[in-house]
Amino acid sequence: MSSKKKSVNLEVPSKAKRKAKAVDLTELYKCPVCFEYVLTPIQQCTNGHIVCFTCKLSLEICPICRVMLLDNVRNLLMEKNKSNGCGLKLKVPERTEHEALCPFQMYRCPFPGANCWWSGILDKVLPHLQEEHEVESFEAEKHARNYNCTIKVPTEGCTLTHFVKAVTVEDHAFFVSISKRDEMVGRPRFYATVQFFGLAEDAKKFWCRLTTKSKQRVLTFKSAPRSIQDDLKDLIAKQECLIIELDIANSIAEEGNLVFNLSITDKSQK
Repeated sequence: MSSKKKSVNLEVPSKAKRKAKAVDLTELYKCPVCFEYVLTPIQQCTNGHIVCFTCKLSLEICPICRVMLLDNVRNLLMEKNKSNGCGLKLKVPERTEHEALCPFQMYRCPFPGANCWWSGILDKVLPHLQEEHEVESFEAEKHARNYNCTIKVPTEGCTLTHFVKAVTVEDHAFFVSISKRDEMVGRPRFYATVQFFGLAEDAKKFWCRLTTKSKQRVLTFKSAPRSIQDDLKDLIAKQECLIIELDIANSIAEEGNLVFNLSITDKSQK
């Protein structure tokens, strides 16, 4: 009884054939609803089908498998592997160090008290704040090495929780937040912070002075601005901000407004 051996084709596919069979992995990052590339946080259904955060807000069921969508089910693996434009391929120790300084890293929405889950690259942060949270932005006036602006915040009958503005200085932007809180010490206080749109290392290139005053009193906070990567609650807890008691705020207010003068110095300019 003769047996025939089956021949095995050991031919290595050509580069063209391998390319034709290859899967474009970037397609996996497209939302099936709007067909745009998803940004973190990447939402998914319980079966693993992803959808962008914006589209998920208007959906009740998965557009692929029709299961009910639960709140904030994220695909952490895809978030970790998403490059958002950075083309560097690094080993794990090098990657961790690089991510802290990478200009393509993701930023969470810095708007206080909104529970906003949005995140995106730096260039998208200010447009997001303007469009979704109606944050006004204006340009500071240059005086020698300093850039100055005035911000007014109402105090009379104030139910204000957060008052925010974006201040631009040439190619840079700063996020000014004035919060009225009472959970820190059990009585109402105003907390004024200045944060830089960008990395913490780049924020150190500037110096900020935030001042409010009356004829009898001057309150000032001077420091390098913190990055918008820093959590606002942490800055307040560490008292890295201008703190004003409510009774003092009322006593120095001008026509019912706290008037803040912000001065920003670019250390690189001589």
